[in-house]
Amino acid sequence: MVRLRHERITTKELLEIAQDESSTPEQLSKVWDITRSVKIRKAIASNPNANALTLRVAARLYLEEVLENPGFQMLNLFDDDVCIKKIGEVYENPELWTRSYYYGSRADQLEPFARAALLSESLNETQLNSIIEFLPVASLKRAFKYEKTKNRVKLFFVSKLDTQFTVRNFSLESLFKAYGSELIGEEELYESLKGICYIGTLSCRKSVYVRTIKTLLKVFDERPEQAGRLLAMVLISSRVSCIGWVERLFEREHLYVVAKALLTAKQIKKKGKEINRPGAAAKGTIKTLASIISSIVWGPLNFEQRKAGLGTFYKLMCQLGLENHKWGDSKQTWKCVQISNEMCEALLSQDIRVKSFYVKNLCLGTWFHVQKSSSKFQVVEEVNDWLYKQGGVDNVLYKDISIKKIITLTPDVKIGY
Repeated sequence: MVRLRHERITTKELLEIAQDESSTPEQLSKVWDITRSVKIRKAIASNPNANALTLRVAARLYLEEVLENPGFQMLNLFDDDVCIKKIGEVYENPELWTRSYYYGSRADQLEPFARAALLSESLNETQLNSIIEFLPVASLKRAFKYEKTKNRVKLFFVSKLDTQFTVRNFSLESLFKAYGSELIGEEELYESLKGICYIGTLSCRKSVYVRTIKTLLKVFDERPEQAGRLLAMVLISSRVSCIGWVERLFEREHLYVVAKALLTAKQIKKKGKEINRPGAAAKGTIKTLASIISSIVWGPLNFEQRKAGLGTFYKLMCQLGLENHKWGDSKQTWKCVQISNEMCEALLSQDIRVKSFYVKNLCLGTWFHVQKSSSKFQVVEEVNDWLYKQGGVDNVLYKDISIKKIITLTPDVKIGY
């Protein structure tokens, strides 16, 4: 055994004392107090001769080493320290965590118990979900530096990807924290979300949600294809309130991601309608995603820029595959695209397909005064005639004029006599 000297002791000698199982508890305690070396302190936490006080302090930083310390079981059985006993009990039976500690209010004091449960060999999916939800990302990163723990916990996520079994025990918060702590990557997060999500249903704390979206947007700059489909999946599955927290983070380079999410949401809604389950969540998601696009492309423009960019907006929507979305309908786009009478004067000079796009998508409104001098009516008449030539009477916008004063493009407009 190396003798502990008070002066001129080297780091190498301290490490030898920390690793020596014949070192006394007093020597180990002194070494702990005089060094800040992680390697030396981990060695002390693993030493079976470390006393209860040293192990209790070590458990806050190096819980893995403490729990695997052969001397810890003896302390758990015979020591009168309540904290040590509880850590040992949770380690042996992680169900005690979810039943007794998960709902506690003092998160800082309960963190060692959560980490002890995380290290348990008896851990199950439900317990793991509650632990990851409870612990801050910094603590999870610290726990997953221990390779044995990281590999064992990761199996709960990765093993499900090779089977048809649907994972439903993990919440959006636990998945985001698992990703934030680098336990899983983009691919595992995507597959896990695919297994648990329904359109517009998942939610978590605002801080976790915003932080994750910001991280994914940074990843998008480097790996747009991989991060893009994951971002689209997150947007589809998130509640409208969650999307509202991050809608201003999306910029023009993210349009294709939002458009992909919007198109997928519309397909899901259509499929739901076929089985008489359209779903309010799907409607809200479509409306919100469309509003993000209109806010990016249409919102920042002034009146003159909008007049000059009528054709550009149409072409961009065609590129995004959204040329048939009702951009002028507030029920489908919260920040809808509306064309005024003055703007219609500029629309008159556009290609007929551009005019048809704005008319059919209700950007000019759903009713019009029959007035030959009105540029809006002229656009509608021209589009209606063009549609008739393209596909006959079944293809037109309207077949007659109500009361010879207004025409209606939707059946929900009621005419009073």
